[in-house]
Amino acid sequence: MTARAAQTIAAAAPGRTILGVSSGHRTWIENEYGLAFDRPVRHVTDWIRTVRRLLRGEALAASDNPFQLSVPGSDAVAEVPIVLAATGPQLLFAGGTVADGILTWMGDEAYLAEIAVPAVTRGAARAQRPVPPVTAGILACVSDDAGRARAALRPRLAALGGYDSYRAVLAHGTAPREPADVAVIGTEDDVRAAFGRLAAAGAAGVTAVVLPDPADPAESVRRGRRLLADLAAESPPGESA
Repeated sequence: MTARAAQTIAAAAPGRTILGVSSGHRTWIENEYGLAFDRPVRHVTDWIRTVRRLLRGEALAASDNPFQLSVPGSDAVAEVPIVLAATGPQLLFAGGTVADGILTWMGDEAYLAEIAVPAVTRGAARAQRPVPPVTAGILACVSDDAGRARAALRPRLAALGGYDSYRAVLAHGTAPREPADVAVIGTEDDVRAAFGRLAAAGAAGVTAVVLPDPADPAESVRRGRRLLADLAAESPPGESA
C-alpha cells in the first residue's frame, strides 16, 4: 500500500516526493496498534528493502521477501528516496546500510558528531555504499529572551522526553536533559549560529519544528519561518536548511 501510494504521489510530483519511515515507539506499536514491537531494526531494514523493490516495479514471490508478498511486476517505476528517522545507534547503523537519508531528532551537535554520523558512516562502509546524508531534526524558537522562553516552553515540551528512544538522545552528554534544554532558542543570530554548529558536526541539512515564544506566539513564529526561508535560500545546491 505504501509503495503504491508513493508511486502515485511521485507521478503527480516527480522529483519532489520523499518517503519517510521509522520504527515507531513501543507504546504506539503495542498499545495503539496491538502489534509486537519485536526486532524493530530488522523489521525496518526489511521494509525499506522490500518497498524499494516495489518502487522499482520488481515482481515479488512469497519466498523471496520477509513479508511473504506475492506481487506481479509493474511498469510503474518511481524514483522515490527513502529517509529513515532514527535516534539509536543500531537503527542509525542500519540506515547507513539501506536508507537514502537519515533524519535525527532532538540531537545537538555533540550527539551528531559522536553518535549519529559515525554510526551512519559505519553502516554505509559495511554495505560498501555512499554515506547517506544526515539531517538534524530540531526544535527551534526565535526569541529575544531565550531564558524566559525556554522556561515557559519547558513544561509544554516535557512529554516528548517520555519516549524511550528520545530519552536515550537526551541522556547523551554530561547530564540528563529535557527537550527544552536541547531546543535551539534565541535570536535569529543565535539560531543561525546553532545551525552552523550542526553543519560542522556533520549535518547535511536541518529540519526545524518552529515553536512559538509564549510571550508573543504569532510574531515569534513569523520570525522563525522567515529565518528558515532565509537560511534555505542561502544553502548551496545539495544542502538544505
